[in-house]
Amino acid sequence: LLNSLRTVINKTGKTETPAGAMVVIQRRGYSMLKCDDCEEIEMCAECRTPLVVHRGEGLVCHLCGYSKDIPHACSRCGSFKLSHFGAGTERIEEELKKHLGINVIRQDSDISRKSKAKNPEPETGHPSKEVLLPDSTARHIVVGTLKARRIPKKSLDIIAFLNPDLLLNLPEVRAPEKLVQEIYSLRGLLSEKGRLLLQTEIPWHPVYKYLRKWDYIGFIKDELRVRKESAMPPYTKLVTLCIYTNDDKFTSDRLSDTIRKSCSRIEAIGPVRITPKIKGYSSCFQVILRDMNRQTLKECAKSVKKVIEDAGMTLRIDVDPVLF
Repeated sequence: LLNSLRTVINKTGKTETPAGAMVVIQRRGYSMLKCDDCEEIEMCAECRTPLVVHRGEGLVCHLCGYSKDIPHACSRCGSFKLSHFGAGTERIEEELKKHLGINVIRQDSDISRKSKAKNPEPETGHPSKEVLLPDSTARHIVVGTLKARRIPKKSLDIIAFLNPDLLLNLPEVRAPEKLVQEIYSLRGLLSEKGRLLLQTEIPWHPVYKYLRKWDYIGFIKDELRVRKESAMPPYTKLVTLCIYTNDDKFTSDRLSDTIRKSCSRIEAIGPVRITPKIKGYSSCFQVILRDMNRQTLKECAKSVKKVIEDAGMTLRIDVDPVLF
């Protein structure tokens, strides 16, 4: 991958048009932190998700915002053998500068936040329309996430997407569809003879098979077949219930009884314990309701809502959920 980037970047100077390159990585920050002895990854004390090292900020949780200083020893076994694990935009930026020796421009929400702090939006309240336009004679490479890119169309000679498997393996029905949409969006940034490289550990996955041929219609047909066989949208309707509580004695069995009594006519998947997405709660249980009829799901959700709230717990209802 480095050789491919180097070849494209080095064409600057041989032609009048500068080469443009971009590396996409769907993770902000530098890396995670892992103990080499017990293999414990530093986790968030609030929501138990992996913390990410950010230069100048310490360890940060991307889910709830919790942060702390980088420890000198493992929080589990006390070992001093801590190492960086995985990579984010900051680490990729560092590695590219070291190996390619060129100007690297990082674009992610961390950079955007710092930029807004220094340069507030105009009084009109409308966001700036400024896009990234590197020096017309400089060799450059952009590193960023999918959300943060601000690059003119057909301006890049090569794009490298590192580990798109992160998107493909998200726990949502539409994950393959969203990945394909993002890849096609990246394709629009390439020049006429530009190249798009995907660095994956699962090249045999059907999604990559269709992307190799740019066969969008074939992908859609196959994806619809899979969803129909698994009774997922658009062939069924879904509603997600998330029950939040601080009652440590509350169990999934009690919730199962409640769901069974209130929603005897429809299919209920769960409950399963998940990480609370709302601060101030020690436990969260998720239930997915599935049926062909949206009205039936609505009536069931109303019944569950009354029982849950009468018990002093908090319920969040997500109709046609994207993440679950």
